[in-house]
Amino acid sequence: MPSNKLSARETDSPFLPENPSRRQFLTASGAVALSACLGTLAARADTAGDLKTKKLKIGIVGLGNRGSGAVRDVLGADPNVVIWSVGDVNEETTGQNKSKLKQTYGERIDCEERTFIGYDSFEKVLNSGIDIIMLATPPAFRPAQVRKSFEKGVHVFAEKPWCVDAPGLRMVESAVKAGNEKGFSFLTGLVWRHTEAAKKIYETALSGEIGDILTATGYYCLWQGMEKNSLEPAKLKTLHEHNGFKRWFSFRELGGDWIMEQFIHSVDKLGWAMNDDVPERCYGNGGRPLNGSPGNTTEFINITYEYQDGRRALLNGSHMSRFRTIHDEIFATKGRTKLSNGRSFIEKEGKRIFEADTVALGYELEHVTFLEHIRAGKVYSDLKPSYNTHLLALMGRMATQTGQEIYPEDVLESDEAYFDSEKKWDYDTPFETMPYPSPLNS
Repeated sequence: MPSNKLSARETDSPFLPENPSRRQFLTASGAVALSACLGTLAARADTAGDLKTKKLKIGIVGLGNRGSGAVRDVLGADPNVVIWSVGDVNEETTGQNKSKLKQTYGERIDCEERTFIGYDSFEKVLNSGIDIIMLATPPAFRPAQVRKSFEKGVHVFAEKPWCVDAPGLRMVESAVKAGNEKGFSFLTGLVWRHTEAAKKIYETALSGEIGDILTATGYYCLWQGMEKNSLEPAKLKTLHEHNGFKRWFSFRELGGDWIMEQFIHSVDKLGWAMNDDVPERCYGNGGRPLNGSPGNTTEFINITYEYQDGRRALLNGSHMSRFRTIHDEIFATKGRTKLSNGRSFIEKEGKRIFEADTVALGYELEHVTFLEHIRAGKVYSDLKPSYNTHLLALMGRMATQTGQEIYPEDVLESDEAYFDSEKKWDYDTPFETMPYPSPLNS
């Protein structure tokens, strides 16, 4: 039987003109593009020479499975960084994961006196004397965390997605642009952009070597539909009861829905294949079976993104698929590509010009790039592509839940808020999730 083994972290799971025309061909460009973010640090006391040898102190907020993985990645990327502080809301899980990390990394886990538990732990980590903050909480909390981190004056690694709604999209965009201008770097956990085989494939396709790109397709299909059937949402009355370990995935207010929280990797590769241009519109369908997993997330989706010049990007995502696959394809006038965790290739005029049997995801390499820029006294920012990816994901979610064709401004002008990341949440704060939307009511 074919192997269905997938990467553990793979399965765990802007810049637009004001008031754009519905028919305008929107492209994300200009002043804050990645190549333009390599300016010198401003308003920093450290010189570039000091930064090359300085022991950088890192604070991690959210030390679950994903946060622990990010800690391993950043410690592997640079031998002269230490975990200086930790914040989380789950004391037992935090203690267990910290102990495991300590066994491997010893004194580099230097946070025993700076481990904070509670919904105010983010602020305590931020004020603990760190140089870099890593945000790995449930995504709903991320927008205010990103803003406050840049206001404090630290570099930011924000796991994907870094928002769950349009107000959060705008908050992060504004915060990152302001932080970059002050000399602070920003990295998003969209790992395929830092994966060597993926870079080879997408850069080759975008160079025109296999002709003009016509269509890109992305598949993110798993079988996880029944995994949380022990959860009884009707009995959950507080934020923490919804947000507890491995529960938040089931609620779109906290995770943004699967297109934001998980399928976003495929959305990111579709955007990449389309040169991070903004589509003219999107449409599609999706839903959840009556006997599916509890919560209010969309379990399967099919979305088409249309570009004004005729290109198409197609997304197929499912948590209800017995056929398990995560792969992406580009079809061009002279060839095609395929990218997956396993066999990947580039074909030109029927001949393989590149092939890889396995693809090592760039979890560590993304932090290498991030830290190298910081130590060189330069700003790294992936806001441009990650903003576009989050916009596409929000468009796709809106199309799925309304049954309507969606244009970029439908998201950009939306004030629908899923979650208030500025609110002072606590263990006992009342919290009630929204019912799953129906296109019949939209």
